[in-house]
Amino acid sequence: MRDQPSRLIVVTGLSGAGRNSGLRALEDIGYEAVDNPPLAIVETLARVDRPLAVGI
Repeated sequence: MRDQPSRLIVVTGLSGAGRNSGLRALEDIGYEAVDNPPLAIVETLARVDRPLAVGI
């Protein structure tokens, strides 16, 4: 079995903890990044067929 990157990464943290820096780094390696989405659409976002990073 081959190691595959996670399709969904949730990035959390308090203000000033580096959450946005983390999301930008994930974008640099090919993830779509969404910061602070309405929680009602997170499940829909998780169904996207590409690597996704969500900042909450």
